[in-house]
Amino acid sequence: LHTAYRRQRQMCKETGQLSDNAGAYYDYSKISTKLSHEIKGKKWKSVTELGWANYLYDIRTVSPGAQFERQSYGVDLLVTRKISSDWEIYFKWRYEEDQSNARDYEYYTNFWALGVKWEN
Repeated sequence: LHTAYRRQRQMCKETGQLSDNAGAYYDYSKISTKLSHEIKGKKWKSVTELGWANYLYDIRTVSPGAQFERQSYGVDLLVTRKISSDWEIYFKWRYEEDQSNARDYEYYTNFWALGVKWEN
């Protein structure tokens, strides 16, 4: 028995600036990239994303001569299955981690969700 499915890959790169009106303390430059992969069948779909971002703050420092900097990493997985024309079940997982040259800005988190979705 052969099941038809479709694969799609996508990669994007972003750069950005953020400015504030608080003396530029929160101003930063950002560069990021994201790679996503989707597999779609008749009833099943899975989407995986890998992301990375680097933030360099313009004025904010962690010690004399060292600018505040942080890197973010993320992995997303979404699996869905149609159970009728209006209903589907899903499983979602996200892992996120921030590393920084300021120890109080480092963290990691796991997020899990399992549910039912209705669309009319």
